[in-house]
Parts: sequence; C-alpha cells; structure tokens
Amino acid sequence: MEHIICAKGICFEEALQPEFEEYAKQVVYNAKVFAQRFISNGWHIISNGTENHMFVLDVYGSIGITGKQAEEVLDTIHITVNKNQIPNDTLPPLKSSGIRIGTPAMTTKGWGKDEFIKLADIMDEALRAYAEDYRKYGKIAEHDIFANYVYAIADLVKGVNK
Repeated sequence: MEHIICAKGICFEEALQPEFEEYAKQVVYNAKVFAQRFISNGWHIISNGTENHMFVLDVYGSIGITGKQAEEVLDTIHITVNKNQIPNDTLPPLKSSGIRIGTPAMTTKGWGKDEFIKLADIMDEALRAYAEDYRKYGKIAEHDIFANYVYAIADLVKGVNK
C-alpha cells in the first residue's frame, strides 16, 4: 500500500511543475488537430471533436468496417488504438462501431501538429484501403497493401527522432 501512496505523491509533484502544464496543453491541442484532420477527411467523430486527450472515431458509420477490424488493421501497421462502443451502437461490444484514439504517448515523444496531421492521413488511407478490399472480396486481398503504410509510419517516427 505504501508504494501506491508514494507513486501518487510523485505524480502530484510532477503535475505541479510548469512543464507539465505545457505538456498537458500540447496533448489537448494535438488531439484537437488530430480529430479535425479526420473530420476534414470525411470521418464522423463522436461529439464532433474533442476537448481532452482523446476522441472516438466512428469507423462503422464512416466507412462500414467494425472497430475490431479497424483495430486489427492499424495494429498491422504498428498503430495502437482500441475498439470502442459509440452511443446507441448497433454492434456488439466485441466488434463495436468505433475506435478510441489518444495523443499523450506520441506527444511525450515530441510529436506536434504536423506529425498528427500526417498520421491521420496515413490512418485514413490504410482504413479506406482495407474497407475497399473488404467490400470487394469479403476479406483483405492477398497482397501486402500495408507495407507502404508501415514505411510511412517509420519515416514519420524517424523525422521526429532526429
């Protein structure tokens, strides 16, 4: 029990630092930019944007694939999201209609507006490519449509890590 109290104390001390306030503002700003890029690309965001560190993207209503499918596709190109129920979801919880997307981890790594715009575009292209193949063939086609997205993500990460 003492370790939990100690951990909370350290977290509270960190949260009182001026740098943490700037970091928190950047996390929220990045989430707003990220969500807005999806909206600009024709996606439906639950609550039409965000006021915090994350947002929920309605993939089923936007392009007709489940949250589970989107989660698996993005995992293939090394992007971690979570399937998430949306209000009045018609799909069962293990499939769900949405995905939850957050910005703290990448903000911690130094990502800003430009990187999140590029990431939204990569995710948009990958999910739409999957949805198109799924509609045509009932599954993902037998070719590696995702290799280019993996390279694009790698290039994006390299650009930030210079």
